[in-house]
Amino acid sequence: MTDPFALLRQGETDVLACWLPVREPDLVASAPAFRESLTVAVPVRHPLAARASVELSDLTRDAVVRVAGSAAPHYWTSAVSPEFTSDGRPIPDGPSAETLMEALAFASVGQGLVLVAEHVARAVPRPDLSYVPVSDAPTLEWGLVWPRAAETARVRSFVDAVRSAFRRSAH
Repeated sequence: MTDPFALLRQGETDVLACWLPVREPDLVASAPAFRESLTVAVPVRHPLAARASVELSDLTRDAVVRVAGSAAPHYWTSAVSPEFTSDGRPIPDGPSAETLMEALAFASVGQGLVLVAEHVARAVPRPDLSYVPVSDAPTLEWGLVWPRAAETARVRSFVDAVRSAFRRSAH
């Protein structure tokens, strides 16, 4: 999370799947391949854990774990972790984490709430956390990103195949 585009820029990987937007001049981002909602990870004993959903305004009573001293662009991290409610009130910053697992550990001991994509609830179930949908958060879009200078027919073909597979699975 702290430097999401490093492997692309270092030539260690050809294509990265990540949330959008990506507005880096040296990178190309595909159109969104799929969309999902944001959820908030809270300790199971937290008052929000029993709710069917929350709004961003419900998060102003607690601190939210943020990405640590990040080389990631601010616009990119704020797409998954909004800093303001729908009506413009600030959502307090909590501790900083370098990884998702570190962020979830902070949440599990009550040191902050963690905003995550909804797939995290399925991929990282934890008995000490509840994942609650955030009803008024912006939809998170996911796409593929690659270095502009390394765009090849093979990369374009891969991107087209992924987008086609997601279109088919959405029907």
